[in-house]
Amino acid sequence: MSRSDTYTPRSVSTKVGVFVLGKNEHVVEGEVESISAAPLGRYALVIQKLRPPVSPENKRPYGEEKLWLYDAKRRTATLLHRATDDLAQRVHKSLKIYWFPKTNRALIECQQLTPLRDSVFTAKMFYGLVDTERKQFRPLTIPFEDPVAHMTIAKVPDNDLLLLINSASK
Repeated sequence: MSRSDTYTPRSVSTKVGVFVLGKNEHVVEGEVESISAAPLGRYALVIQKLRPPVSPENKRPYGEEKLWLYDAKRRTATLLHRATDDLAQRVHKSLKIYWFPKTNRALIECQQLTPLRDSVFTAKMFYGLVDTERKQFRPLTIPFEDPVAHMTIAKVPDNDLLLLINSASK
């Protein structure tokens, strides 16, 4: 299982976009949070951050993160999902990518943070499945009672399984 912060020598991201090395091919415009190549190499998932910068007047900027699927064979980028912040409820959302080993499928973790007061917030986790062959994102239903519980994603060695481990404190 690869995490989104894993170094990948096939691509590079800058303040103005993501490029594929060796081809000088532009993938996605704008500020890029992360890029993660699939274990089989044809696809990459790009998280694009669309938020204004933090400033003294704007301490908690609101915006969205977009999840793009890049297909290196067809040289196309497809928008799969948007995680939009909610200014009215002061909710921030952020995405993380976890690739299934030896496949072109990924688990997407969406963390929703709601500030209660200074430096105190609640967090909820939501998950989705990316199928690169179908170019689609499907939300997953988590079978745990407490949606605020801390969940860990673990890889099963020599297998194509990911485990969601619930660690709620009850």
